[in-house]
Amino acid sequence: MSVNLITPPQEFFLTPFKNSFQPPISKMALTSIFNNNPKWLGVILARDYGMDDSLIAELMAQGNEFTVASDQVIWEEEAYVKSLASVTGAGAVTKDGNDFTINPAAIPADAFDFDSDRPTEAVWTNVRQGVQFTAFSSTGGMTSGVVTSISNDGKTFTATPVGEDWEDLESEDPIENIEIYFTGNILAHCELAPCVASRPYNPKRENTMKKNSQCVEYCIETEIANGEDGGDAIVVFKNPNGDGEYHVSERLADKEKLLLEEMDYSFAFDHRFDLDVNTGLPKGTWGILPILENRAQKNQGMITTLQDAKNLAANMLKQNVKYGVLRCTTEQSMVLADLFPLGGQFTIDPFKDNTNALFHFGYGGFKIGEVTILFKRWKSIDNLGENVGKRYHYLMIPQGKLKRVINGKEMQVGYLNIAWFGNKKENWKFRTTTDEIHGGNFKTDIEVKAAPIVLRPQDFILGVSV
Repeated sequence: MSVNLITPPQEFFLTPFKNSFQPPISKMALTSIFNNNPKWLGVILARDYGMDDSLIAELMAQGNEFTVASDQVIWEEEAYVKSLASVTGAGAVTKDGNDFTINPAAIPADAFDFDSDRPTEAVWTNVRQGVQFTAFSSTGGMTSGVVTSISNDGKTFTATPVGEDWEDLESEDPIENIEIYFTGNILAHCELAPCVASRPYNPKRENTMKKNSQCVEYCIETEIANGEDGGDAIVVFKNPNGDGEYHVSERLADKEKLLLEEMDYSFAFDHRFDLDVNTGLPKGTWGILPILENRAQKNQGMITTLQDAKNLAANMLKQNVKYGVLRCTTEQSMVLADLFPLGGQFTIDPFKDNTNALFHFGYGGFKIGEVTILFKRWKSIDNLGENVGKRYHYLMIPQGKLKRVINGKEMQVGYLNIAWFGNKKENWKFRTTTDEIHGGNFKTDIEVKAAPIVLRPQDFILGVSV
C-alpha cells in the first residue's frame, strides 16, 4: 500500500538560507522526508502526537485518501437500488384491471442530489413483453402474470394472469401497495428475449473543502544562541547519510498536533455555512456526523446486550455489509468488552487480502454469523468532556473498497475518505512554508485543506440518544 503521507519535501527543508541557517522543521515532516511509508506517520501520530484514537490517522493509514484540484468535490453516488428485478414499497405500484402502474412514490425523496437533470417521474425499466412476474398484495394475496405490453410513457404495463383471473390477489380494483417480483421470460428453443435499453441513474453528491492553518514565528539569533551549542531550544538531527542536518522544533510539532486535533473535530462535527460572496461556493465543509444524522441508519441508545449486537449485525447484513468498525465512546467500548471478553482473537487466512484485518489487529472485536465487527474508542466523541457521549454512542463504518467517479476521474476509495486539496506536485496535507519577515525573524505556516467524503451513507449505522 503506497500512500503519500504529507506534502512532498519542499526546497526549504533541504536548502539553507543565505546565512546558512536551516529553518526548523517538525518531527513529522522529518520522518516523511526519509521514510515515505504509512507506518511511520501512524507511529508518530500515536506515540508523539497522542492521536492513537484519531479517525483521521486511521483513514490515512488505511490509504482512504485522495487529492483533487478543486474547492468542491463532486461524485456520482451508487444508485440506491437493492434489486433490479423487483419493485416494492408503500404506494409504489397500483393495479387496476390488467394494468400495473408505477407511481411517483417509487422514487424516494433525495434532498441531497443536486443534479438538475435528476429524473422526476417513475417508469418501468428492464421490463419487456413476455416477462413473467409474481405480485403480492398488502393482505398477502398472490398471483402470477405475464407482461403483454408497455405504455408509451413507460409508467404502466398490461398483463394477463397465469390462470383465469387476478382474484387470488384481491377481489376488487384498484389495488394499491402491490409488490412486483419479475422472474424472467419463458423461452422456446433458439428463442431470445427482446433487448430493452436502460441506464441506471446515479445521483450526484458533493462536499466542499475547509482550509485551516497554524503558524510559528521565530528569530534566528535566538535559535542560534539557544541551539546546539548554547542550549536546548531546538534539537539538531544529523542525517545518518551525512548529507545535512535539521533543526527539529517542538513548537512546530505542537502546532501540527493542534491542526490534527482541530481536523478530527472538524471531520466529526462541522456544519457548512452559506455561500462565499467571492467564490460562490459554500464556506467550510459538512462533517461526518451531520451528514449521517440525515442519511444513515440510526439505532437508539448503546449496545448493552447480545441481542443489541445481533440486531446491529442483522441491519448490516440488510445492506450487504459483512465487515465494519465501530468507533465509539469509552463507555460503549467497555460494555462491548464485557459482552465479548475474547474479542480480538482472529484467524488470518493467508490466501485473502488481510489489509484491513491486519491494520485493525489488536482492536476489540466479535463475529456474529457472517458479520465481523471491530471496535475502538473514537477520540472526537469521547475526549475530555462527557456531553458529546450523551448524544453519540458509536458509529459503524463499513469496510471495503468502492469505485466512484470523483471530479471526473474514476477512483478506488473506501466508504469514508479524506479528500485533500492539491495536484501531483503539491498538496495541502500539512503543507509547510517558511518566509522571512524582517531582521532575521521568520514565520513558518502549516496548512491543511480537506473534506470528509462519505460514500453510501445509508450503509453506516449511528448509535444515538436523541
